[in-house]
Amino acid sequence: MGREYPVRTESASQVISQALVEERVTAILASFFAGLALLLASIGLYGLMSHAVTHRAREIGSSPQCSSGFLSQFRAATVQPFH
Repeated sequence: MGREYPVRTESASQVISQALVEERVTAILASFFAGLALLLASIGLYGLMSHAVTHRAREIGSSPQCSSGFLSQFRAATVQPFH
């Protein structure tokens, strides 16, 4: 009597850990792809800003804004190309 059913001796923490394996894998993959997306977006923004500044470098260097200070030169290089 009592031998027809297998007896499982697992602690509650083991049962919970096994139940959450799929959720952990999903969370790890989502985190990885979110980090990858952030990296690619950063590289893209860097390339866009580099391209804009490179094409505006001669104009920025020869404009009358040279005597107006760093902030106006920064604004001319970063904000104006997108308008």
